[in-house]
Amino acid sequence: MIQALQERGHVVAMLGDGVNDVLAVKQADLGIAVGSGSPATKAVAQIILIDGQFKTLPQIVAEGRRVLANIERVANLFVTKTVYATLLVIIVSLARWPFVLLPRHFTLIDVFTIGVPAFFLSLAPNIQRYQVGFLSRLWRFTLPTGLILSTAVLVSIFQARLDPSLTLAQERTLATIVLSLLGLGTLMIFATPLISWRGVLVVLMALGLYLSFLIPYARDFFALEIPSPSILLQTGIIVIIATALLHIFSVK
Repeated sequence: MIQALQERGHVVAMLGDGVNDVLAVKQADLGIAVGSGSPATKAVAQIILIDGQFKTLPQIVAEGRRVLANIERVANLFVTKTVYATLLVIIVSLARWPFVLLPRHFTLIDVFTIGVPAFFLSLAPNIQRYQVGFLSRLWRFTLPTGLILSTAVLVSIFQARLDPSLTLAQERTLATIVLSLLGLGTLMIFATPLISWRGVLVVLMALGLYLSFLIPYARDFFALEIPSPSILLQTGIIVIIATALLHIFSVK
């Protein structure tokens, strides 16, 4: 029965307590033994119910689903950053430009679009069933998303460089703004539904970024120099287009 279910693509758990259950418990994807069962059964099982209560299994399954689903959710945020940072390093190096971001800019972006949100999202309840293909889904999302984010940064900078008054500090601030806004857009994809505490989380992260640009001390610490309104307007249009592409081509 276990082999037949596995051949049909099911993930099978087997609960047993006697010696006659050893082969089935070992064959199953998840072997579960009763605490009062035989030593042989407990030796091949992955989980042992110490109290012998079957009612604890739904809680175990729910916790496993929460951990696996949230790992995938958070991994998408971190790997997306790795993809766009790598692309920016390669392209900017080939173009022999000064790098578009300082380490402190990465810190600002990471804290409010990845680090703090990932902490809370990793602890959130999640009843989504595990599906095979974690790595393929991860790359299907992060590669196009990272490409969109890096392209938006480069296009914004290239467009802004048409203004001869643009300074290097303003150029880096522009890149920080683009990645911050698109990072929030990426976060919103994985924070849905936004009607719950997840929506509050996204708003607080956006507020934190806004205050970092607004407060003079924070602006000086993160080496931010706001470009002219015309450049910001052009950048806003690019961000809107990139956000639309993000939701169209990125497969969650």
